[in-house]
Amino acid sequence: MWMLKEYQLLDIRLSLGACDASSSKASLKNFFNFFNSFNSFSSAEGRFFEQSESEELPPKNIMKDSAFFTFHSSILIALLLAHASFCLGQEERGLSPTAKAMERAGYVNVAKAVPGIHISLMYARDDNFTGRLLYKDLREAYLHPRAAKALAKAQRELKAKRPDLSLKVYDAARPMHIQQQMWDVVKGTAQQDYVSNPRNGGGLHNYGMAVDITLCDAATGDSIPMGTLVDHLGPAAHTDAEADLVRRHVITPETLKNRKLLREVMHAAGFTVLRTEWWHFNLITRAEARRTLKPIP
Repeated sequence: MWMLKEYQLLDIRLSLGACDASSSKASLKNFFNFFNSFNSFSSAEGRFFEQSESEELPPKNIMKDSAFFTFHSSILIALLLAHASFCLGQEERGLSPTAKAMERAGYVNVAKAVPGIHISLMYARDDNFTGRLLYKDLREAYLHPRAAKALAKAQRELKAKRPDLSLKVYDAARPMHIQQQMWDVVKGTAQQDYVSNPRNGGGLHNYGMAVDITLCDAATGDSIPMGTLVDHLGPAAHTDAEADLVRRHVITPETLKNRKLLREVMHAAGFTVLRTEWWHFNLITRAEARRTLKPIP
């Protein structure tokens, strides 16, 4: 492998240890980089890449040894494909049945689609308005591809204004059977207006077109003040009378500023805030969703 080591003709970086979410993609990228390097080979000059005049070329006898190159290139190709396959298998095995079903249906993993975003699914814990752990196996946030693309734009908008902050997702695409469990908790109570009735088609979460979201410290993931906890069902979470909430010291001016920043970046990406929940943003209307999409079972 002297030729590759001394002249670094190929930028191949294999890491055959633990696979992370991006390693299989990196391996596939290296695989295609390899072929790009191969295709840029110039027999006239005897090298793969453009080099400066000051760079020494490898010995011609080695560069012309096509058998030497073919043998080692075959090994590298095999290693790259094996590593990519291994990591893809690791990712697939690591997904829960619900996550696999989401991906098969075409929904997008938000953590992979939006660089730097934080995920903390509140229904994967019991500290939510139901007091129950609803997502038994789901830990990843998924969205319809359109919504994922819009959320990535919102993150870019935020980073342009406040590089120290990030978006933080508390809920995204939600299966309808989970919606039913939520409805069963509030049905017949004063809080039932805050939860979409599955019998009426559910809400936009059930189509992957809504996201519950806040702002957080980009480095630590700690949420910044918004006046209420996400999932607070009451007037303090409403967005249509916030000046009055500040006047009555229900929320602070800092809180209002933070809420406005969240709305600003989400609106720039095409989302609309729900009047009764400062954290809830829809990308399309319910009518459009029910006309063009199928709910998540």
